[in-house]
Amino acid sequence: REDYNKWSDMQVIDNIKRYIWSSDTTFCILGITIDSHMPFNYGSEHVYYRVDDMPKTMSAYLNCLHYTDSCIGILVDSILNSPLASNTTIVITGDHTIFRDANTFSDMTEYAQANDINFQAGKTFTPLIIYSPNIQGNIHVTDTCYQMDIFPTILHLIGAEDYYWKGFGVNLLDSVARNNRPITEQEAFILSDKIIRANWF
Repeated sequence: REDYNKWSDMQVIDNIKRYIWSSDTTFCILGITIDSHMPFNYGSEHVYYRVDDMPKTMSAYLNCLHYTDSCIGILVDSILNSPLASNTTIVITGDHTIFRDANTFSDMTEYAQANDINFQAGKTFTPLIIYSPNIQGNIHVTDTCYQMDIFPTILHLIGAEDYYWKGFGVNLLDSVARNNRPITEQEAFILSDKIIRANWF
């Protein structure tokens, strides 16, 4: 809908669920949550975690994450407890970090250090969680990975590795590929920019 940017995360999830159960063909859905973005208003209004001495922004952020995680959990549970579980790949990721400038959020960094919390202010890490019936076991990749790796990993998981466009990344389930990348992150950045801005193909 035109007012999608006013939807809560639960409305986004409910809309995705309606589409899933009304579809009778193979589909790909991209759902974008927004309630965990600054200024974390949802977390200020709907408090689940309350820590008295925690910086206000950090508290609101954690409460927003809890809310968004619970919304995503409802969607994942509904899929995994249905016939779709046997042929569905679910990717949960972030498109950017929020706390880019560690100096701006020094109060949170200091609080995290004092309370032994792994808080990554100033880092560019984003989450990536992939569920697939084609992944055996619980794999935790600790190598440096990139957003460009998501697409080729999905191609592998859905059996579409013969697709004409492979992207610039590598299949994250292939440890050899992770350590032998055909192009660097900077080269991929330059080429991606050309794809966006011009008829590169």
